[in-house]
Amino acid sequence: LTRHFGDRVAVDDVSFELEAGQVFALLGPNGAGKTTTLRMLAGLIAPTSGSVKIGGEAMTPRAAPKLRERLGFLTEAPGLWDNLTVRDNLMVYAQLYGMHDAEKAVSEALALFEIADRRDDRTARLSKGLKQRVALARAIVHRPRIVLLDEPTAGLDPESARDVREL
Repeated sequence: LTRHFGDRVAVDDVSFELEAGQVFALLGPNGAGKTTTLRMLAGLIAPTSGSVKIGGEAMTPRAAPKLRERLGFLTEAPGLWDNLTVRDNLMVYAQLYGMHDAEKAVSEALALFEIADRRDDRTARLSKGLKQRVALARAIVHRPRIVLLDEPTAGLDPESARDVREL
C-alpha cells in the first residue's frame, strides 16, 4: 500500500498478510503512517497504489460496505455521541450492523469491558478511560472477524490497558 497526500508520502509501499488468529501491531513515531494504513485497511480512504484484500476479496468502493461488516474499527478519535447513553451508543451500531439480537450483543459487549453498570449514563459524563472502553465495546459489538485498533489503550489506566491487550 502507498498513500500520498499531495506531495507528501504518508505510507510508502507497505505490504503484509495476516492469518486468522494473528495479532499484528504497527509501531512507529507520530506521523509514520500508522493511522493512514488502518484507514486504508478499513476502506475509509483509498490507497494511491496497492490494494487491500479481506478474505481474498478486494476492498473496492463497491465492495467496501460489505467488507466493513467483517471489521471492527476503533479510530484514534472514537466520536461517541455525548447525548446518548452508553447503551444507546452501542445499540445504534448493533442495529446498523443488523444484529438479530442487538440487546444481547450490547449486553455482552458491556460485560466484556466491565461497563454494564454505566449503561444508562450519558457518555458526556464519562471519564476518558470509560469513553475508551465504550468505544472498544462499540468496535466489537457486531462480533467482527477482524478488529483494527488505533491507539486502543489511550486514556486507560495501566490495569485496563493490560486487560485490552489480553483481550
